[in-house]
Amino acid sequence: MKLPHRTLAAVLAVTVLCALAGGAAAEENAQEAESFYRSVLAARDSETLNAYLACFSREKQQELWAMLDDADRSRLTQTMTALGQTPPEFCQAEADNGWALTASAEWESELDCFTLRLEAWAVTEQPDAALIYRFDPAFDTSMASVRAWGADRTHGGWSQAKQELPEVQTDLTDGVLTVTGFDFDAARVDGAPRLDERGRTEYGRKLVVQVVGIRAAAGTFGGQSVPLGHGGAVYAQDENPAAYFADVPVDLLLRCRYAPVNQQLAPGEPVNFGYMIRPPHGDVGELPDGTNNAWCEVSYTIHDPAGQTMGVFTVPAGQSMGQGQWTVPLPDPLPVPAGTVQYSVTLELRAVRAASGIGPAGDGVLHSKSFAAVTLND
Repeated sequence: MKLPHRTLAAVLAVTVLCALAGGAAAEENAQEAESFYRSVLAARDSETLNAYLACFSREKQQELWAMLDDADRSRLTQTMTALGQTPPEFCQAEADNGWALTASAEWESELDCFTLRLEAWAVTEQPDAALIYRFDPAFDTSMASVRAWGADRTHGGWSQAKQELPEVQTDLTDGVLTVTGFDFDAARVDGAPRLDERGRTEYGRKLVVQVVGIRAAAGTFGGQSVPLGHGGAVYAQDENPAAYFADVPVDLLLRCRYAPVNQQLAPGEPVNFGYMIRPPHGDVGELPDGTNNAWCEVSYTIHDPAGQTMGVFTVPAGQSMGQGQWTVPLPDPLPVPAGTVQYSVTLELRAVRAASGIGPAGDGVLHSKSFAAVTLND
């Protein structure tokens, strides 16, 4: 029998992917995990993906998943979720507490924003519960939109059809997303088929929530692998979290508006470099406050006109300007100018995490050079 072109291509693709899976068993664990990662990403339809995953036991999938870094797991989560498959990392959660939660993000380059997708379903009997997700202060959700729908479980995976949920209520206020009204118990996905009110076989349903239009907050300095939210969870009636969403790391461009200030000195008075980079009146632009620099280290390097380093003041990520210190000490004694001297100050922002690959491209380091003049009073 002659197979249709698409069917034949799918069969050949499955054959190749399964061959890769079998051959990888003899290689080092890291190489096998890399093969698993690339093969899942290569799948373009649910049939091919399901056939490839069938080459592994669920335990083996979890073992390979555990070898991947956060960025690779995030990419696979997006691919598998889009094709109706549950990522391996969530299977243990199902066995432990009766819940399965997935979270993934996409960067919309044309709109300059992120889209967050949350999925939640129960696999055992559960009381009424609400979904609550708290966004990190590095993100602005004031213009974001929220949509929720249901996705039915079938005997072969998740249906791609979006089921409207008029009973579900969503609210996104001050960076906190709340979703209520979904009956997780009635929709539980426990593997047992049952009949709905029309006599049709059903296997349960999951809640899908999508938040579109998440942008970098105006005051953030940015960073890499910044989690979109913290403590996102399904909360039961007793207001205690029943299960948590995994962090979703994304990348933000590094940015900071800053310029040192000029100063006037009396004859014989030494230069005040601390005043230069942080005057009491604060007219230098943006300074680290512990929140805006939560995901990057900030340093200020001062050079004299000859290029000699006068000192380096460093503020660790997550700390305020007042908690910084001179990691390269100032000269002793301090220079006493005989006339006008122009110093340069190089601001450096350095991300403290590796890139996730989701978000605008950047190398994790930003340098900005500006100048401050020291003059003498007449």
